[in-house]
Amino acid sequence: ALVCPPATNLGCNPVLPDGLSTSVFGVATATDECDGDLPTWYSDATNTEVCLVTVTRTWSTVDECGNATNCEQTIEYNEIHSSVFQSNDAGAIYT
Repeated sequence: ALVCPPATNLGCNPVLPDGLSTSVFGVATATDECDGDLPTWYSDATNTEVCLVTVTRTWSTVDECGNATNCEQTIEYNEIHSSVFQSNDAGAIYT
């Protein structure tokens, strides 16, 4: 059985000192009746829509017989950047 860490929503502009480290967001665990504990690994896919960032972390494992399984962990947060308004003779500039 492969068990993923829980989904997480970090809110607005989170501080991520270790990035998306597994020490912060957890590690999937995998066990098999015949093989005992199995190794796990992951790959991240990031999707950004306007301000919402969604990281889908796909955890995988395979037993000695070649049976593979996956589970997904979702990490979401909002990246909100304040706009800077400047004006000049030609009008407003938004950055």
